[in-house]
Amino acid sequence: MQYELFDKTECGPAQREDNVFFALLPDNGTAEIALRLATLAAGEAAARRSLAAGGRLHLSVFGVRDRISDRRALLAGDDIAADLPDEPLRVVFDHMALFQGGQKKPLVLYGKDIGNPGLIEFRRRFCIAAANAGLGLARHQFEPHVTLLWTPTPMVEHRVETISWEVRDFALVRSFVGHSRHKQLGRWPLGGRRG
Repeated sequence: MQYELFDKTECGPAQREDNVFFALLPDNGTAEIALRLATLAAGEAAARRSLAAGGRLHLSVFGVRDRISDRRALLAGDDIAADLPDEPLRVVFDHMALFQGGQKKPLVLYGKDIGNPGLIEFRRRFCIAAANAGLGLARHQFEPHVTLLWTPTPMVEHRVETISWEVRDFALVRSFVGHSRHKQLGRWPLGGRRG
């Protein structure tokens, strides 16, 4: 497990404008494919502002509540990692669509025809481990997807070339909402093997 070193001012609960969550992060090759898909779908200017272009591409697994400090979430990450199986997990997406939102809607990749049963089971086990580690229950239904960008442009759902990656670890991430920036706070291999 690796922790990002940070000063004491960042050890408190997440600020209201920040989100802290556990996520699966794609490898660089997968992120490049996602950026290419975002460019084809929304154009080059929009793709430059995408999560893929900014190194923020992720698949959220579990949101950490505001009252929980980074330190407590990091310690919980140790417990969660130890409770998860150590075999790699393959995540696969084959469709692109807009999810519901406000003026700008998230353009996402998701597995319409595939369903990702292994990912669904992984997330179920992750949530049990998170609850056992004191992080409470998951707050949302799980719709496995990766957000590429936010756009006001209407788009029709369509099939895309299959995009996938092998998950070997998970991360704790702070998203500075409105600032197009993520900070990785910690990272754990599946099965709790220390890195």
